[in-house]
Amino acid sequence: MYGRGTVDNKGQHFTYPCAVRTLRDTTGLPCNVTLILDGEEESGSPNLLDAVEAREDHLAADVSINSDGPIDGSGRPSVSFGNRGILVVGLDVDGPKGDLHSGHYGGAVPSPAWELIRLLGTMRDEHGRIAIDGFYDAVEGVPAPDRDLLDEFEPDPDELQADLDVGGFQDGPGETFLEQTLYYPSLNVNGLASGHGEDGFKTIVPSDAAATIDMRLVVDQDPDRIFELFERHVEAHADDRLETTVTYHASMDPMRTPIDTPYFDPIVDAVTDGWGEEPVVKPSTGGSAPYALFTDYLGLPHASIPYGQNDNNQHSPDERFAVEHFRTGIRTSARLLDAVSTV
Repeated sequence: MYGRGTVDNKGQHFTYPCAVRTLRDTTGLPCNVTLILDGEEESGSPNLLDAVEAREDHLAADVSINSDGPIDGSGRPSVSFGNRGILVVGLDVDGPKGDLHSGHYGGAVPSPAWELIRLLGTMRDEHGRIAIDGFYDAVEGVPAPDRDLLDEFEPDPDELQADLDVGGFQDGPGETFLEQTLYYPSLNVNGLASGHGEDGFKTIVPSDAAATIDMRLVVDQDPDRIFELFERHVEAHADDRLETTVTYHASMDPMRTPIDTPYFDPIVDAVTDGWGEEPVVKPSTGGSAPYALFTDYLGLPHASIPYGQNDNNQHSPDERFAVEHFRTGIRTSARLLDAVSTV
């Protein structure tokens, strides 16, 4: 099945209404089911909290489940019980009222491009740690119960680096790839813009420079608090000869359901039954999603079970959802509803 959002995430969401109808037509629905569809997840789900607050009584539940994204890279199904949060900010530096001739003004008029580069350089130390005061205050590292699960899907670093065509992973907290991407926060520069960006060259001192930055956050880190720390860092290090602006674009809270939840075994068994293969169980994923709303606001344990195939082209042309995966998703969703009803 081809179409924008076919696998991410209309098709995967649709497996649950199909499972509900299947159970109603056969064995009967084993539990009460409430379905909620968020059409703004790719934009940070800005209205989801308001929607949930307005329907809190109707959303009273024992557990929440969603399906989004591709299955494990090994081809096996997967179950995850957490995800990192995210904070997206803009950092803009404004200088002269227009681009200036670099021969007449270069070396005297401060360059917004150099200032942006310098500011970004203050945000990491020589060991790869984020150098924003207080950034790691709420970070606890890897919980002991999670270590055995990590061994199950830790990628071979040499193979991964060769596949990505990089000479190694960056320095910073965390001893392995999964520790770095699941249990420690990151500060990533998404894009940079300044001056002449086309073919050839243009000898100017640019009038402005801009960067977009995302910070992936781990459990107990508050995006609003991290934004305050980021803003304070910029204010402390910015050159007052230029105008520097920080913009709050979007955020999602991190979340994690402890793996000792009573729903752990029923969910894993249901996925095994529905898929015909034991899943890779992940205590967390590195990406971000709005599921903390269900764990923190509604107080529910949450699990995410992706149904998409790996070659799905999500967010790209020819996005597709394999019919086999769609059917397996319906079957697995039915098994999940039956399993959680027994807890």
